Amino acid sequence: MNVKTAIVLFFLVAMSWMANAQPYVSDLGRFEVDQKKGCAPLTVNVTIRPPFVCNAGSGCDMDYESNGNFQFLDFTHTYTQPGTYVLRILFQTSGFDQITIVVT
Repeated sequence: MNVKTAIVLFFLVAMSWMANAQPYVSDLGRFEVDQKKGCAPLTVNVTIRPPFVCNAGSGCDMDYESNGNFQFLDFTHTYTQPGTYVLRILFQTSGFDQITIVVT
């Protein structure tokens, strides 16, 4: 295989991988996460989806580990232990939304 063919093949594989790297949307569509299943330690990043807002003026609380321990405006969490967790976010203006996170 020549260098040009190898480069084209590399870009095709990379584009295919990026096309499948989609965010995972919560049950009610108010937020999304970049990971919802993986091996510990698993870092999950939360993004709030418009028109919903989560900031100092219109806060939200995150319960990452299904234990009632809410974190205010904390958009990243690392799961260190295997288990199934329900990430719940309480939006002060619209109530709860959630997504299940599985850590192996």
